[in-house]
Amino acid sequence: MSVNESVDELIENTNFPNSHITGIAKGYMKCKYGPADFTPDETHHNWYLFDGANEKVCKEFVIDEEITKKATEAKKT
Repeated sequence: MSVNESVDELIENTNFPNSHITGIAKGYMKCKYGPADFTPDETHHNWYLFDGANEKVCKEFVIDEEITKKATEAKKT
């Protein structure tokens, strides 16, 4: 799973909207769902979910309509 701490960098570096992304979710990464690669001074991380963790993570993360709208409008300009 691709995770970004910076909304602005996410918008800049993502082709949004597209057929694979229906919205931008917000939540907290938890190590109990799988390891992530954290690089100092980087805001993008890859989160490697354990088998079966996807459903649990989806219940804890919610689509942020405001950020999704901001990303959609930014790509139109």
